[in-house]
Amino acid sequence: SSEAFTLFEVYFRYILVFVSVIITMMFWVQNRFYHTWNQWALEQKWTFILLVSVVMFNNPIFFLNIYAEHWIFPLLNTVFVNTFLTVYMLCILLFTDNLYKSHRRLSNTEFYLPKLVLLGSLWLVGIVSFVLTRAKQKDDIA
Repeated sequence: SSEAFTLFEVYFRYILVFVSVIITMMFWVQNRFYHTWNQWALEQKWTFILLVSVVMFNNPIFFLNIYAEHWIFPLLNTVFVNTFLTVYMLCILLFTDNLYKSHRRLSNTEFYLPKLVLLGSLWLVGIVSFVLTRAKQKDDIA
């Protein structure tokens, strides 16, 4: 039934949230034990940020999306998913660009700005398309 699947989905998401939080905390504690945040490598910092976005991707407030009839919760779910996908693509760009350009030093602006502009615009398009779709569905009688 639909109610059984909904309950399964809620439980499954919260198991994933729990596992993601545990892995994120283990990663943070293990790295903090050896180095401070300023001493972490670029890959370590962005892996931690990616792990935090995985927790948000699994949506710790998912039950409100189902049980509360309000427009903000589906919007938050979309923001979490878009943010995870954007951070994931940013990590791929940063890691490969860091490998490719490791022989020369770029300023933070030269290194991050083009990637942030590209992926920020993709994030914004995802959010705007969700809002426009929801607005159209709200006006549609069918």
